[in-house]
Amino acid sequence: MKTANYTLKEIKPNIFGLQFQDRYDLCMHFLRYQEFYESSSPKFRNKSFTILSFMRWYSKKYGDNSFTYPSDWNGFNIPSYVIEQVFNNAIPDRNIYDHEMLNIYRHCKKSSQNFYLIGYLKNNKTTLNHEIAHGFYYLNNDYKSIMKSLVKSIPKDILLAINSWLKIKGYTPKVYIDETQAYLSTGMSFLNDETHFYLNKKLTNKLLLLSKEFVEIFNKDNKGLQGSKAI
Repeated sequence: MKTANYTLKEIKPNIFGLQFQDRYDLCMHFLRYQEFYESSSPKFRNKSFTILSFMRWYSKKYGDNSFTYPSDWNGFNIPSYVIEQVFNNAIPDRNIYDHEMLNIYRHCKKSSQNFYLIGYLKNNKTTLNHEIAHGFYYLNNDYKSIMKSLVKSIPKDILLAINSWLKIKGYTPKVYIDETQAYLSTGMSFLNDETHFYLNKKLTNKLLLLSKEFVEIFNKDNKGLQGSKAI
C-alpha cells in the first residue's frame, strides 16, 4: 500500500512497516498511538488526549518551550491492539493522521489478527532494525525470554547508566528492558550521546563485549525470517 506520505509493507511475518520520506509526517502519524502506549507521563499513557495538550506538555518538559517531538524521534513501534484501544477510548480531536492510521489498521488486519506496526524513515536501516527488534520482542516468546535474560545479566552499574539515559530520553520504565535489547542488538546510540550518558573506557569495552550476544540473537531471528512483501 503506497500513498504520497508513506509505503506500507509486511517486512517480517506479522511485522508491518510504515516507511516515510518525511520525518514530520512519520512522527505525527504515530504520536497519539505511541504516547498512548508508552508515554513517560501518566497524563497520556492509556488516556484519551488532544494533540494540543500533548504538544504543550512536551514543549515544556523536553523542548525548552518548543515542540521538538518531530526532531527528537525517528522510529516508532506499537502492537496492533493500541490503535484499536485509542479509537475505542474516543479521540476528541480526530485529524488526518488518525484517519490514515485507521485505514492502515484495517488494511493490516486483513492479513493478520495480531500484528506489530513500526514506523521509520527511508534508508535508515539502523532504526528499521531497532524497530524490528521490538517486533520480535513482542511477537516471539523465545526471543523475548532470551533477551530478558541477557539484559538481566548486564552488570548493575552499566544497567543503571543505560536506564538513566533512557529516562532522560523520555522512555517510561515499563519499556527499559525492551529498549535495552533493541539498542544493544542494533546500534548503541547512548555511547555517542555525550550530553546525557557517560561510561568509562573499561565499562564501555565490557558493554561492547556483552552486545555481541544481543547482536547474534537478533541476526539469527532477522535472517531466519522471510523478507518484505507489499500488501
